[in-house]
Amino acid sequence: PYMERICGYPIEEMKGKDWFENFLPIDDHDRIREVFRQAVNDIHTNGNINPIRTKDGGQVQICWYDKTLKDSDGSTLGVLAIGHDVTELKKTESALRESEQLLKYAFEATRDGIWDLNVRTGEVNAGASWFTMLGYEQGAFPHAYETWIHLLHPEDLVSAEHFITQQVLG
Repeated sequence: PYMERICGYPIEEMKGKDWFENFLPIDDHDRIREVFRQAVNDIHTNGNINPIRTKDGGQVQICWYDKTLKDSDGSTLGVLAIGHDVTELKKTESALRESEQLLKYAFEATRDGIWDLNVRTGEVNAGASWFTMLGYEQGAFPHAYETWIHLLHPEDLVSAEHFITQQVLG
């Protein structure tokens, strides 16, 4: 039922049909055949991701987990493959990479002293201009919250920590 939902084909319609010809984009055939050969030969291939074609002409990205099936003599009978639809995950990862790249461009392009604090890890990411404004070479000290706090003027320390505690950490 899960695969029927993903691909749009009822199982009765696909019984006896060639998986490669019916589901895989032609340019992926050789690569996926090699992965399948490895799985049949009991070589770890879990986590392999490839697109499959859907009945409506679309594609979904499937992450595969497999187990070589053997008889009592240790001879290979086949491969049990379980696929998980990771299409949305892959789209999200791609959007995140694009967003990170745009942020990197902003850091590099501006003359403003931009910095960003990861409140979970305490890591501070700062653009090159931030270091320059403070009279330091880029990378002169660790990208850490403690470093940033140490660089604050003593009169600003209490209000800055209060702001972070109230507004950022909430």
